[in-house]
Amino acid sequence: MRSFVPLAVLVPVLLLPALLMTGCNRSLESVQVRVEADDAETLHAVKVSDLGRRSRDEESFVVPLPGSRSRPFRFRVESAGDHPVRLDHPEARLTVTLSGDTAGGELTLFSGDAGQRYPFSGNIRDHRETRGERYRLSFPLDRLREAPWEIEFSAAAGSAGYRVEEIRFGRDGVRMEIEDSPGFVHADALLPVTLTDTSLELPALRGVIRDHAQALLIEYHAGEELFRDRRDRPVTTVTISTEEGATRELEMRLRPGSRLLPVRPGYWLPGASSLTIEGRDGLSLKGIKPLPIPADPLEPVLIELEELQRWSRELWRREEFELFAWSAYPGILWMDHRDYGTQARMFTRLAFFVEKRGYQGRLLTDAQLENRHGWNAHNYRPEGLAAFFNTAHSTGFTLNREERELLEIVVARGLLVENVGDEAGTPWLPGSGGILSISQDSFPALRRLLTVHEAMHGVFYEEPAFRRTAFDYWDHVLTQREREFWQLFFSWMTYDPDDRYLMVNEFQAYLLQQGEANANWYFGTRTADRLRTAQPHRAESINLMLRDYPDTFIRAAAALNESLFQESGMVGGDPFCLRPLD
Repeated sequence: MRSFVPLAVLVPVLLLPALLMTGCNRSLESVQVRVEADDAETLHAVKVSDLGRRSRDEESFVVPLPGSRSRPFRFRVESAGDHPVRLDHPEARLTVTLSGDTAGGELTLFSGDAGQRYPFSGNIRDHRETRGERYRLSFPLDRLREAPWEIEFSAAAGSAGYRVEEIRFGRDGVRMEIEDSPGFVHADALLPVTLTDTSLELPALRGVIRDHAQALLIEYHAGEELFRDRRDRPVTTVTISTEEGATRELEMRLRPGSRLLPVRPGYWLPGASSLTIEGRDGLSLKGIKPLPIPADPLEPVLIELEELQRWSRELWRREEFELFAWSAYPGILWMDHRDYGTQARMFTRLAFFVEKRGYQGRLLTDAQLENRHGWNAHNYRPEGLAAFFNTAHSTGFTLNREERELLEIVVARGLLVENVGDEAGTPWLPGSGGILSISQDSFPALRRLLTVHEAMHGVFYEEPAFRRTAFDYWDHVLTQREREFWQLFFSWMTYDPDDRYLMVNEFQAYLLQQGEANANWYFGTRTADRLRTAQPHRAESINLMLRDYPDTFIRAAAALNESLFQESGMVGGDPFCLRPLD
């Protein structure tokens, strides 16, 4: 188990006139030194010297100094030519790679007549029994941006010493990272971490989390051994705390393989100052980094569905809707609309073109659409989007403003790709991903149900093995009479019952929009009663099917839930990866 915690604050800049050492020194050969330009691609030509004038075998190995007259572990980095070396990028940092006993160690960086001390404990405190012995530590340059630099390393009294492997000046984002190969922990002074055998703590969030909209993006890997029983969903606990002692716990539902999960500490607990992730067998924490809201409204906000449920309109970057990307499947876009009206102007014509019985493939005019209902929530895959926009292009059909905005979004995000060189009137080819939509007009319980239903469409688009299971069940497990019940239901809902892909997609989404145990009541009682009322002449065939196949809905829900859990870690009725425990 690994854990991360932002701990110490940087010691203020030290004004140290004339402390840069001069005099005899020699080139440094055993430490790799890189100075990257602000473009992150060009390397500055620099000259590196060992001011301690140690032997080749000793120059990179830092041990406690026995007395004040000992030679310091101090290196000088300066331009190798006539051009000055300066780093102006706001994310310019000093990063050092160290191996050995770094506990209690520190470095001091000098530039001109100023210096700053960086204790290693301000980046990382590693209390694991099998603690790592290789660390990559990053520090903001602040005012120390211009060469020549001098870097002095020190080891704590009683330390066995550590080796300096690399010194790097250049752009780098604030992050915490654990790499198994080549094997090191990367910790940043602005996001310090504390590691124990049972948890990872970030104790000083204030430096990177300034408001409730800013997220920490957690990267983890969950082993397949955790996903053997869908009735025992693997979880761990995230604890958020304030400096005043308030705490809030979240249940973090795991998903198989390597995954990303954004958590907004200040959203769950105003004034959040620390975050702790509990470890468990089979879970490997890989990294954490700050995740701001993109300034460009065409760039989606990466979000977990529980946070989507509660996302405030005050944070929207547009007046009529906000664009999100689902953290479980970042290729799946979510749109949250101000009201049903704005959602309808963007999607109703598309809904009739793609899904509605008797209208598929037709572009209805605004007059034809008047008083016709689309859906309260929507889902579309790239193939349907491409057909819609290509037909509008080839027929000269005038799309409304919202539909043109939708085209701009799906092209920008890769759901549609330009058909370069095509002269046959099909400017767009299907890309990847999908788009889902909900509205603020839905009351909370309905909004949550619609979110779950549309999320199942997103999984269907993104998980090929799950999609194959759904098709196989529809084609080969359901009997003709069972399929006819579903086709009757979907036809009553105004879907086209002859569209096999549409039938299978809706079959799995309706089955999985509630928990497995509720499937029999929802379809065998509630839905069957509604169908009998709407179509009395079909009542007898409905009754006979339910008599002859009394467990039809439970069997189908169990089969699809098993595949859903194995592929995604989710279960029916619950695609959420965070849940408050209070």
